[in-house]
Amino acid sequence: MKSGIYKFTAPDGKVYIGQAKNIERRYREYSTDKIKEHRRFYESVLKYGFESHIHEVIEYCSFEELKDKERHYQDYYDVCGPNGLNCKLTKTGLKPSFVTKETCNLISKANTGRPLDEKRKKILLNANLGKKHSQETRKLQSLQRKGVPKFKHRGLKRTEETKQKISIARKIKIVCNETGIIYDSGSDLCKILGLSSTGNIYQHLKINKPKTVRGLTYRYL
Repeated sequence: MKSGIYKFTAPDGKVYIGQAKNIERRYREYSTDKIKEHRRFYESVLKYGFESHIHEVIEYCSFEELKDKERHYQDYYDVCGPNGLNCKLTKTGLKPSFVTKETCNLISKANTGRPLDEKRKKILLNANLGKKHSQETRKLQSLQRKGVPKFKHRGLKRTEETKQKISIARKIKIVCNETGIIYDSGSDLCKILGLSSTGNIYQHLKINKPKTVRGLTYRYL
């Protein structure tokens, strides 16, 4: 039983690099359905046939060297690039793993709608434990809970047409339901009531059951 790094070369020149603790056994496994686990290599086999791919042992090495040696040759032959047949690069002590964008999209599509198992739920629940939000983030979260938007239109200037519409709207007369007194605009009403902003007045007028303002209710005339 010999361990080492092997290579398959397709008729179009594309290369697949792998490692095995028993290379002979691994070669026999690839002639069965186990090859389906390696999508790009499997598609090449379907296209050209397994026997059309040249198989060779690049280097024999110990078990402890397998990952480092495999990653070395994966990088050398650029097996995740256009001329490779690997879907991912092996993680080593010095280099992170890498998965092709195409493979990531397939995994994402396969997991869409799939219910999470308990292990995954626990990972997601614990992902943000101990993390602290910045002061700015906490303010935004507070505003969102109060129903205040994230100031998407801050800094934008109103057009003259918009200004005119707002002006006309503010000149609509308002009547008090209890006293029958008519006010020329929301601004006039606010001045009489001693309110600093017309926002509350107009907000109450928009809903079907307005709340009282200083004990009275109002409507558009």
